[in-house]
Amino acid sequence: PTHGIVPRAPPIAPVLPSESASDGQSADKSGENAREKINTVVVNDGLILRPPPDIYSTCVAVGINKASMSPLKTFILGSNAGSYIAMAALVNVTLFGQFGALTPALAKVSAALIFPFSVLLVLIMGGEMVTSNFMSVGAAFLEGKVSKRQVVKNWTFAWLGNVFGSAAVAGLCWGAGLFRVPGVGEFVKALTIQKCITKTAVELVFQGALGNLFVCLAIY
Repeated sequence: PTHGIVPRAPPIAPVLPSESASDGQSADKSGENAREKINTVVVNDGLILRPPPDIYSTCVAVGINKASMSPLKTFILGSNAGSYIAMAALVNVTLFGQFGALTPALAKVSAALIFPFSVLLVLIMGGEMVTSNFMSVGAAFLEGKVSKRQVVKNWTFAWLGNVFGSAAVAGLCWGAGLFRVPGVGEFVKALTIQKCITKTAVELVFQGALGNLFVCLAIY
């Protein structure tokens, strides 16, 4: 094993022009091989890092698969994703509620380190997050691979599933009395007031766009 060291690609011999047709075809083939070698980096005995166009093609293929799902399956997987995100949010509000006043910087760093695990759960356990579906299904639509009806169906049922899953976790936490833990309930109330009353509609739109951007970058 190379322990993270990327081996150098072998040097590509220059292709000399030729006057004959056969030599011209050979030159074209060699040029294609050269470009293929440039666009593919082999790391650690066969792990291939694909160039950006191939990654985008994979994103489109994922979008086609998501758009072809039934509404029920999309809703169920959306509920899974919503519950994962809600569980990470619960950890965050607990950290801020109990330690935010004492060590706000440490609480922010801890929350930032913990929250990405919810995205990993979505990827590993399976889930439909409407935020990342905006990217993948949207890309498939722009490439003409799915219809408008499929896009609306996927986004609608994924969103409904996300809302249901997150609301279910919130209901379970309320029933279990977790919001009565000292500091947690007060922080949740203050956060709700800030999001629903204090911030303007423009701020919410731009902050939502930034949040969606980071989620899409993580999934991509």
